[in-house]
Amino acid sequence: MLHAFDKNGLNICNNICNNLGMVVIGAGLRRTGLTSLRVALGQLLREPCHHAADLADGDSQVLDFWVRAIDGKNTKADWRNYFEGRGYRACVDNPALLFWKYVPNLACNYCCTVIETSGK
Repeated sequence: MLHAFDKNGLNICNNICNNLGMVVIGAGLRRTGLTSLRVALGQLLREPCHHAADLADGDSQVLDFWVRAIDGKNTKADWRNYFEGRGYRACVDNPALLFWKYVPNLACNYCCTVIETSGK
C-alpha cells in the first residue's frame, strides 16, 4: 500500500481517498513523466486517473464528449458525468488539461501538481 504524507508527516492518503470527486489535477507538458504520475495516482487514490491513453480504445461516447468539449457544448453536468461516471479521481495529460477551467469545478478538495522541466 502506498502512503502520502503532508509536510508534518501525517498520512493524508485515507483523507484524500475518502473524498468524493476529482482530487488531483496534474498539469505538465507531454513527455515530463505524466504516465508515471498517472500510475502513481491510480495506486494512491485506488481509483483511475484520466490520461490521453484513455482515448485510445476509440469509445464513441468518450470521443463525442471531447468533440462537444472542443465545441464548448458540455454542461457542468456533462463534465461531472464524464469524470465521476467513469470513476476518475484525478487527471493528467491532454485532453483534460486543455479544459483546466472546467475540471476544478468537479472537486471539493483538490491539489494541482505542476511538472516543470529544466529545458534540457
